[in-house]
Amino acid sequence: MMQKANTTELQSPQKTSTNEGSTTEQAMDRTTHLTKYMFRSPEPFMVAAYILIFSMVAGFLIDFDLQHLDNNFSIEQIYNSAIILGLFLIGMPAILSCLISTPAAGFLGGDLPYRRSFLLAFVSIIILVCILLIGKLLAIWFEINFWILMIFGYALMITLRHPVILATSNHRHLGSLPSSINQTILGFLFIYLVPNSIFRYTLEMSVFMLGFTVIFLGATLLWLHIVIQPFRRNFDVNGLLLMKHSLTQFSKNKKSDHVLENEFFSRIGTDTNLRVGIVGFKDPAENYQTTKISTLLVIPSVHLGPFGVLGGSDLPLKLSKYLKGLTSNLMVFHGPATHDQNPVATGECKKIARVVRDLTIDAKYSERASTFQRIQLDSASTTTSTVTSTSKTRHRATGTGLNICAQRFGNGTVYIHTSSPESTDDIDNSTGEAIVQKAEHETGNHALFIDAHNCLEPGTGEVHFGSKKANDMVDLVTKLNEKMQDLPEHNISTGFAGDRRFTRAEGLGAMGIQVLVIRNEPVQLDDQLELDKPQKKKQKKNNKDNACTGIKTNAYILLDGNNVIPGLREHILNAISDRVDDAEVFTTDNHVVNATMGGYNPVGLKLGQKKVIDSVRRLVDRAIENCKPSMVCMNSKILKNIRILGKNTPLRISATINATISIMRGSLVACQGLAIGACYILVTLI
Repeated sequence: MMQKANTTELQSPQKTSTNEGSTTEQAMDRTTHLTKYMFRSPEPFMVAAYILIFSMVAGFLIDFDLQHLDNNFSIEQIYNSAIILGLFLIGMPAILSCLISTPAAGFLGGDLPYRRSFLLAFVSIIILVCILLIGKLLAIWFEINFWILMIFGYALMITLRHPVILATSNHRHLGSLPSSINQTILGFLFIYLVPNSIFRYTLEMSVFMLGFTVIFLGATLLWLHIVIQPFRRNFDVNGLLLMKHSLTQFSKNKKSDHVLENEFFSRIGTDTNLRVGIVGFKDPAENYQTTKISTLLVIPSVHLGPFGVLGGSDLPLKLSKYLKGLTSNLMVFHGPATHDQNPVATGECKKIARVVRDLTIDAKYSERASTFQRIQLDSASTTTSTVTSTSKTRHRATGTGLNICAQRFGNGTVYIHTSSPESTDDIDNSTGEAIVQKAEHETGNHALFIDAHNCLEPGTGEVHFGSKKANDMVDLVTKLNEKMQDLPEHNISTGFAGDRRFTRAEGLGAMGIQVLVIRNEPVQLDDQLELDKPQKKKQKKNNKDNACTGIKTNAYILLDGNNVIPGLREHILNAISDRVDDAEVFTTDNHVVNATMGGYNPVGLKLGQKKVIDSVRRLVDRAIENCKPSMVCMNSKILKNIRILGKNTPLRISATINATISIMRGSLVACQGLAIGACYILVTLI
């Protein structure tokens, strides 16, 4: 049904850059992509088996370098190598450390799962074995004491274990130290317990054990002090605490949600006023005063971040719970907002829900709506294309360049932006408000603005007020208003369908995929008695001009995810072109899907495109089948004193994280270099 429409050539500015105002988004993108280094720890029993096997093999290899160059092996020699040196001195301290570390961390207020504890012990013995093997290699040219080398390796473990446990379990040093140091202490204990024929106790060995441990622990504490300074200076908060509770977003820890929202984001946030709009549909048979709405579109000018379920993240699910009883079909669209407009806490989402309820009570319903309209700035030809929907020509919804769409509902108009297949990220609030205010001035009716947010590439920039793209959008809204000035309104039927059988890992939040179909039917002249004479005369002319129009159908396809991969929107629209006259694909920009391994998780990246397209086709068919006569309301209001992150706060957080990472490597090398030098001096003196 969708075909290329007739176009009218107009003068237009040059191609818009998608990188305008991209500083914040690029910084956030770099920070988000740090999660690509994250992974899920293996099962403890599996890691325990790896530890035992690895330690025995390592013991044999280490002892082979020392004693078995003549290839004359014996059972006793293999026993001493694999069992005593490997299993007893390397494997058993690691296993016991795992069994002690987790309960010790829990007792002191931390959280160290057995998965993480076993994996940390395994990595620690890998470091130990590497040191021993390197030492045995160097022993060919230098005189190296094997037992001093092993003591050195066990002491070095602290530089890995303490920062990891501090950042993931308990941000207090005293609370983490028992779990951090026990593998080192157990290693020293097992060295003392081996048969005297293998290890001979001396006072110097005890001095080395104590001295190396103190040196590496001191170097680690110095390094951690350096690393946390950027967050201390910028936000007066321990960066390790922030990291710990951010990581727990992957395990849905509500205690961590509370800490991050109330002890960090709320403290650095700022109060502001933002627009919230609604479009509601109900059965005309319902009493006009009833509060039950069949399908409710909510368009808040907030950003669905920052991460996981924090603040405004997962807003569609939160609003569906807070608005339970008001509507069974809730669709939350992406208003004009950037990362600066992230609500700082879940409590701020409740404010949005209260405003939505008020708007539904005050709204005035109509049985009329216009057809779905689109105007397009073609980036290839730098022309503006205006398109119409007639029985002979269906407009093209898959062209290139900037698109502004609109549909009038009773006393207001909803405007929609997409630049797909050109990638853009968020439209800032100032640009959205400029469009709304200009539209209201030109039409005299309510106006709402939706950012379709339907084409993403990493690092894609935001659209900021005053940029060329923002000015083009405002100009297109004016041209579209001129086109819609005499556009007739029709009776409407609406149908809704949704599918929630998706997961965050697939790139979709709890609301899954939702489809709203709006069917416009020709208005009979006999139905226009309520219009005054000038309106009736004008409407009569419009109906004559559109006598051949027939039924028009358009679809709003909403994906509860953080944008879609380039090209998927076009494939979806092509797949349903035989079912509807026009459609648009939207995403909520829900950042709950970022709390998955890899962070970057637009719709279509991990969930197969075919599965998305097939689901949309099926839902469009269901929505068309569910179409019933409807009346519609539209309303908006400024929500006052909602607490958001504020101007450039996300950029400050990202910059601080990136600054921390930038100093980690150099400071680590410096601190550990000092520690190794101190150990060498200690050995030389003794």
